[in-house]
Amino acid sequence: MLNALRDNTKTGFLKYILLGFLLMAGGGLVLTDVGGFFRGGNFGNHDVAKGGGVTIGVQEFDRTVRRVLGAQGISPQEAYRLGLINQILASEIQQRLLTRETQNLGIHVGDDDVMTQISKLTTSIAAAGGQNKSDAIRQILRQQGISEEEFINSIRQETGNTLLRGALLSGAGVVPPALVSDYYRFEKQTRDIDAIVLTSESVTGIDQPTDDQLKKYYDANKLEYAIPETRSLTLAVLNTAMLKKEIAVTDGQIQKYYDDNIARYTKPERRNVQQAVVSDPAQAEKITSAVKDGASLKDAVISVTGDAKAYLAEDDYQQSGLLPEISAPVFAGKEGDVIGPIETELGNHVMKITKILPPDTVPLMDVKKEITDTLSHAQSVDTMLNLSTEVDDRLAGGESLETIVKEYGLTTETLSHVRANGVTDKGTKVLKSFESDRAKILAQAFEFNEGETTPLVELDDGRFATVRIDQVTPSSYKPFDDVRDSLRKRWIKEQKDLTNRARALDVVKQLESDSASMADVAKKAGGKLERLSNLTRTQTAPKILGPVAHAKIFTSDKASPFMAETEDGILVINVTDIKLGSADKASTSDLDALTRAEKSGFANEVLGSFVNDIGQHAEVKINQRLLDMMYGATPDNTGTP
Repeated sequence: MLNALRDNTKTGFLKYILLGFLLMAGGGLVLTDVGGFFRGGNFGNHDVAKGGGVTIGVQEFDRTVRRVLGAQGISPQEAYRLGLINQILASEIQQRLLTRETQNLGIHVGDDDVMTQISKLTTSIAAAGGQNKSDAIRQILRQQGISEEEFINSIRQETGNTLLRGALLSGAGVVPPALVSDYYRFEKQTRDIDAIVLTSESVTGIDQPTDDQLKKYYDANKLEYAIPETRSLTLAVLNTAMLKKEIAVTDGQIQKYYDDNIARYTKPERRNVQQAVVSDPAQAEKITSAVKDGASLKDAVISVTGDAKAYLAEDDYQQSGLLPEISAPVFAGKEGDVIGPIETELGNHVMKITKILPPDTVPLMDVKKEITDTLSHAQSVDTMLNLSTEVDDRLAGGESLETIVKEYGLTTETLSHVRANGVTDKGTKVLKSFESDRAKILAQAFEFNEGETTPLVELDDGRFATVRIDQVTPSSYKPFDDVRDSLRKRWIKEQKDLTNRARALDVVKQLESDSASMADVAKKAGGKLERLSNLTRTQTAPKILGPVAHAKIFTSDKASPFMAETEDGILVINVTDIKLGSADKASTSDLDALTRAEKSGFANEVLGSFVNDIGQHAEVKINQRLLDMMYGATPDNTGTP
């Protein structure tokens, strides 16, 4: 199996395996902390999670994070801020716990089962065209950041996990019709309410604050009037373009590289093969007989099956690029031989050898440019590293940035009054052309003091950059006199909000203890009474309610008044009537949809409970401090206003 994946220069189906694997991975667990893993833990700087037979190293987890987020265009720091990093880690732990449990239960997935899974994944796309097979697989492996071995192991683990999930969920597919009927009635219920609207603007009798009160209020909320520290900077970049004149690749270096890597440019013996694959053994026999009688393989396939899709275009194969069952007879045959039928997991193969290609070597001239580019790149990297060290030493020795810029031809950019989050005091975002390196450059710029020049930092594109801190304007606060009017308005609004909340609490108490009507209580409290009928759970929330209050209505009991905040104030709501839906009015499509939803819900509950149980017993600990260090400490995530 490994040989079939390795060096698969001409294997018709292998280039689609990884795509199918990505589809299979969609059946995994949801990204939630089902097992309650995030209980803390601090155990060194090399593992982000450990315990219960699970160990996730920092490098492998970082590769997973960047692979998952890369397709979404989200940076790891933004994902950390949104809580996605912990979700990705929880999902990784869940999958590994399931894998461990499959092993504990004696579930073993052998090579044959893995190949069967591969064939199932590739059935629908095996006939599709595309780029060179080997290049396609290498490209996908590179994009996903995994090796062939990691890919095969992942299929093996996921297949085992799927078997375990299937056993767990085997009983979750039965949903009693009575339950579906009750759920329909529950979902289609309607509710009537009375609501007293109490707006903060209707509150009166609030005295104007004194200056002493405002000053105390200002001091208590001073951080909200902070003016963040800003820095004026000079960014200097050491560009690779300036190194081209110093780079020269000789013919002798090219010849030596070619000789040292001759195996890379040597092609083994190959076979040009026409091939057909059909599922019916009897059809395969008929195709073989027809070809031996003189028909072309393609014509024989069409004649026997009526469909040309079973015929694979002629191609040349290395021996390691064919399945083991067919590679030996193909490479033992002679030009013109008809091989088959041979049965494999993919079907019944009939092949014709059209040409034998002897071993040969790609001439040096054909790959000279490729080798020159490789050696030039290696030289430029070495030269850049040596040059950056030289520049660092001279800056550390006290030479001015202007001298270095002039001598080495660095490009410069001036940034004025930049905050730690990369935005100027005027609200302009800086370093737009350095987006992937923005956080790295800003971290350097805010680590050193005024007048200092930072060491060179390597950028993602191979260049190096240094930053001089020209001016530091310390953080300060807007003066009290400048914000007095806004403070007064804010203070009065907060007092009105507090008074309105106290008024709403009194209304709830009256409704709970008195026999007074909603209308009387509303009039006494200075509120407005609104009545809404036939509200449904799935409708768009009426503007007067808003989505939060609307949702709460359907979780509250009848005649149990409650408070709900809205944009305009507070509502005191009382559910006056509840009517369940009628199952007799349910359409077949509605009931089918509810049945599917209940099946999915049962499955998630069963799987969630199982993972939660093994997770609690595994006692997996999370190195949260390391996660914070890896993804949390960036200028864009400092919380600076």
